[in-house]
Amino acid sequence: DNSDYTLVYVNILTGITHQIRITMQSVGHPLVSDDRYLPRDQAFSDLRWCPRNFLVEVRSDFFDVGGPHAEPLRRKYTRVSIENPLPAHFQEVLTKKLQLKEVLDPTADLFVGPQYWAIGDVELLSAYPKDDEFRKKVMRWGQR
Repeated sequence: DNSDYTLVYVNILTGITHQIRITMQSVGHPLVSDDRYLPRDQAFSDLRWCPRNFLVEVRSDFFDVGGPHAEPLRRKYTRVSIENPLPAHFQEVLTKKLQLKEVLDPTADLFVGPQYWAIGDVELLSAYPKDDEFRKKVMRWGQR
């Protein structure tokens, strides 16, 4: 398989089920090994080199309403951030199965909400606008 892929860092605004998977598929670039949104033969082909859907939450930020502040109105400002490393099987896919061709823009906007690593087709970022209005309306994209 001579396909090119792009590792994207995605920030979402809501916790809608399958938000990332549906959006990536709707723009014509479903996630690697996504057995729900890829054609079955492509999903099986991907599974030979990537053991599962390449989507993982690596950071989650939220406000702890039961935070340490005695003042109830201040509790909403107690921000909690939890980070997880990329799982070993995904690190192996990146280091042993794929070859880095190009490093794109390494910046990503950060804000409250779950953040994920996802891998998809390289055409994703070149096919869609990168202006701020698009990012505000849909998702925030960035490569790391």
